[in-house]
Amino acid sequence: METILTLKNQIAEGKTLSTEQLELFAKSGIPIREIFDLSSEDLAILGYLGFELYQKGEIDDALKMFQGLEAIGQSDGYISTAIGTILAQKNDFDGAIHYLGRALDSDPSDLNALINRAEVFLKMNRFEEAAVDLRHIIEIDPEGKDPIGARARILILVTHELARALRNDPDGEH
Repeated sequence: METILTLKNQIAEGKTLSTEQLELFAKSGIPIREIFDLSSEDLAILGYLGFELYQKGEIDDALKMFQGLEAIGQSDGYISTAIGTILAQKNDFDGAIHYLGRALDSDPSDLNALINRAEVFLKMNRFEEAAVDLRHIIEIDPEGKDPIGARARILILVTHELARALRNDPDGEH
């Protein structure tokens, strides 16, 4: 029976693996990044490239980059936040909530994941859940020093004013 080391060597030599070999590898649980000998620095560079693509507005390519990083076993809060943020921009709100939740599972104080998830909740009319995230941001940044803390405060004020306006004029008539 072939060992994982043998398979790693075959991949390193550029040889194609059979279906049985691929199944063996898949069952091994070894992250793909180890097969291709990607260092932490290599992965950080790929993450930076994904961010650059995002900044340039090339969100489909950025999403592919981040999903690729996730596929090779580089799933951390940053990658999950990036994927969730892009999915929110693509109006895949359920996917966004999933990935932003994963980011918050690994770091409950991730301000980017919190504000993005709060905004998705608002778009989905899930106001109570949005309020929980917004309040959590304010707890983390009570003095409003971080721009995300300021953004959370603005969203709370706007949603409060919107709720009050709807209570005063529920039919939207002036």
